[in-house]
Amino acid sequence: MPEDPHPVKPGTCGTVQLVDDIGTLHCKFDDGRMLGVIWGVDSFSVIGQDKERAFKEKISKMSDDDLADHEITRFSTIGELYGHLFPGEDTETLSDKQKEELILSKFSKDRVMKIGDCYYVKDEPDVAPAEGEDMDMG
Repeated sequence: MPEDPHPVKPGTCGTVQLVDDIGTLHCKFDDGRMLGVIWGVDSFSVIGQDKERAFKEKISKMSDDDLADHEITRFSTIGELYGHLFPGEDTETLSDKQKEELILSKFSKDRVMKIGDCYYVKDEPDVAPAEGEDMDMG
């Protein structure tokens, strides 16, 4: 909104959570704010899959040291990732598919990504989020 006393800073990214019946895009921004964006009133651009693909390609080519500088850790197996995210839990009772489904349902795609054969996690406290809690890479 042009007259907003606390506008979203230019370059801030957000994810559309809902489009209501009048076309307002309700977004969750990387800075934690939740706002409605109005087509034709607010200034914004859509980040397409090409930028997401380029981001994933960049991450997948980074060395472990470079990833660490960005607080990202690479795991080559789902078992390693599961052990990192759920320390102390029995890793033998679930299949790899069940582990992957559990992780992807508990953590946002901004926190855990699968790129190729590897898994990447944005380092934060090594605990599962509370029910309904979203964790962002921002």
